[in-house]
Amino acid sequence: MNLQCPLCGYQPAEADDYRRHLADEHGLVDDEGAQESRHGLEAPAPPSFAPREPMSGPPLLPPPPPVQSAPLLLPLLPPPPPLLAPSPSAAPVSRERSIPKGVVVAMVAAILALTVAAMVFVGRSGSSPTRAETSPGAGHSDVFGAGAPDPSTTTTSVPTVVASTTSTTDSVDPHEAHIVAGALWSGLSRAESGRDIDALRAYEDGPLLASDIGEICQVGCPPPEFSAEETITVNVPHQTGWPATFFASVSYTGCVATQTPCIDEFVARQDEKGGPWKAILLIHNGGHTISEQPQLLPDGYAVPGPDAGSTVPPLLADYANYLTALKTTGAKPASTALADGPFTSDTASALFDPPEAQRDRGLSIVTEYHVDPTDPVATFVDGLGATTACGVVRSSSVVQSASGDSLPAGVSVQEFRMRMADGRYSSITAARVHMVCFSQLAGDPVVVVIAGSGQIVAVTGVPA
Repeated sequence: MNLQCPLCGYQPAEADDYRRHLADEHGLVDDEGAQESRHGLEAPAPPSFAPREPMSGPPLLPPPPPVQSAPLLLPLLPPPPPLLAPSPSAAPVSRERSIPKGVVVAMVAAILALTVAAMVFVGRSGSSPTRAETSPGAGHSDVFGAGAPDPSTTTTSVPTVVASTTSTTDSVDPHEAHIVAGALWSGLSRAESGRDIDALRAYEDGPLLASDIGEICQVGCPPPEFSAEETITVNVPHQTGWPATFFASVSYTGCVATQTPCIDEFVARQDEKGGPWKAILLIHNGGHTISEQPQLLPDGYAVPGPDAGSTVPPLLADYANYLTALKTTGAKPASTALADGPFTSDTASALFDPPEAQRDRGLSIVTEYHVDPTDPVATFVDGLGATTACGVVRSSSVVQSASGDSLPAGVSVQEFRMRMADGRYSSITAARVHMVCFSQLAGDPVVVVIAGSGQIVAVTGVPA
């Protein structure tokens, strides 16, 4: 059985045909290392929570003092399921019939065991939901590596993360945010490790959810292993309405990076009072970042950031222009406020895909970067007083045959590691999100790209 993902439906034989076509007609061998070095950021990114070495930069600040993670509160979870009562239609047991003492002891022991087991199951808030193998071959690895999951195999209901503020005036307080951040990160990272799309929907929304579903749908990428957080810090400014947001930084080990610890930073949002919290933007970095520690007021809340609606879009537009220049010319633009670094100038050789290299693969690819004004944006202030500004840049890559012929569906796997329905196409389009956060000191014209993260979120084709 070839497992399918909701986005597409590629068949392994189609990709084999295309690989043979590349080898026979163009003298190219399907080599993962060569593909990654050729495409860089446009190739499928590494599994979340395991950034690759090229995405890691030197520490921008000395390591901050550790902040111990607060334990998850049980009220975030549903109560244990009640023990099953006898069916009303069951035949009653005669009161006159005696039950041996040994049987009574065994029954009591069994009931206690069931109760404890139920409590342990419900108490594991971050554990991967159980999955039922509905057909032979579920979880099978095809010729390109780990197969994408069949969403129909998910059988459990995942609790959302809901917590109440202790403040009488604010929508969210630092204590609530600390608990929510731990629950969200544990839940979403376990869900991705278990390739569970339904579980991801309980902890994520917006661009992050689309990105992580895209990652799960990739062919040939094993799921990341879960690693528990070591420290959590939260940046929670005063706010009295909804949607309510905060910024969280989670450090952990167990990833692949030149700098440690690994840092995941995300924006969490609650759309309405009493509603579930979800992570909507997330970036990865190896080594400590300048945005981890907030600038705090005397009451423990963070200094508020500038207006996100006017601050973030110009930075995103600059970044989109920067990526366009790297992709088409291999060099950064002549004019930009973005500083050189691991997420800007250092990606030039990996991102640039020269036209002659495309022709060698029998392809012609046009990639455009843009900013969608409906995507979420957010601003916060770090410990140095710099603004942390987060948002999304989107890209679209249209692939056509260099000779004018139609394309086999296997091109989608070869170029993007994403599955498509069997057939031939006049063009194939891959859409991607690039989540990114910037840092800028007041009055300083130079902007630092802290880190980024993103995936191809959809691949579509025009049938030939």
